[in-house]
Amino acid sequence: MTRLVLGCAVVALFLAGAGCGGSPGFAGKRLGSSSRLVDFALHDQDGRVVSFSSYRGRYVVVSFLYTRCTDVCPLIASNIGEALRQLGAARRLAALAVSVDPVGDTSVAVSRFLHEHRAPRSFRFLSGSRAELQPVWQEFNVLVESRNEIRISHDAPVFVVDPHGRPVLLYSDHVTSRQLVRDLRRLLG
Repeated sequence: MTRLVLGCAVVALFLAGAGCGGSPGFAGKRLGSSSRLVDFALHDQDGRVVSFSSYRGRYVVVSFLYTRCTDVCPLIASNIGEALRQLGAARRLAALAVSVDPVGDTSVAVSRFLHEHRAPRSFRFLSGSRAELQPVWQEFNVLVESRNEIRISHDAPVFVVDPHGRPVLLYSDHVTSRQLVRDLRRLLG
């Protein structure tokens, strides 16, 4: 059920990019899912196992990135990081980037990437093997294709997941820190 809702949301997002705006009052596309996302556990940049369910009770910004990307990934990471910094140390807010490059996203590469893009501590970059990452990509309806050793073609949506584990907002890869800050402030009340 969740994949179907997310699949429809992705279609709606592309329609929004074609000229139809986001949801009333939000820059992101408001998702109406009542289903919780499936739990998963991956390693963060410090080598610790992080489970998605450990973020229940918080709003979580979820993105799909890779460290060797020269396209949208650095911009997305910078915008999410800036939004987190502007919102301060909100205990009810975190960000998770899920790797789309299980080979290249080593702990060293991830740490360097986060440092270069000024990611705060509340921004965790999760990686694992392809077998571990594939179900997460599927849960969020993200297509990932390796073009060669260093180029990965992938969808780069940004989601906001509510404190109950349900996706509530969806953005394109062009989301700005300003849009995230505005929408997250509204959600956080």
